[in-house]
Amino acid sequence: MVEPFLRECLGADAVAGTELATWRGRATGFVDARGGVLVGLRKAEALREIFAGDGGGAPDVGLGDSRSDYPFMSICKVSTVVSAIHLQIIRTTVLHRAH
Repeated sequence: MVEPFLRECLGADAVAGTELATWRGRATGFVDARGGVLVGLRKAEALREIFAGDGGGAPDVGLGDSRSDYPFMSICKVSTVVSAIHLQIIRTTVLHRAH
């Protein structure tokens, strides 16, 4: 659902993520049951597929926030775990700038 935006506005070459279900062209907020949640080993597999089609490279940066992100972070050139406190600081800063 966000893939066209990411490709057109941010120049993304590929997009991987959990698909949201839609109804009458609108997101329902539910996960699309056909694909399931992209987490853990499934996330790493999705990235391997994307990069296999791109000459076998690896993601430059991997940011994770839990142990379930370790499999995909292990295939990235540089990776780091962002703690909950750092996420709160980022959210506060971004929301504060928006006003």
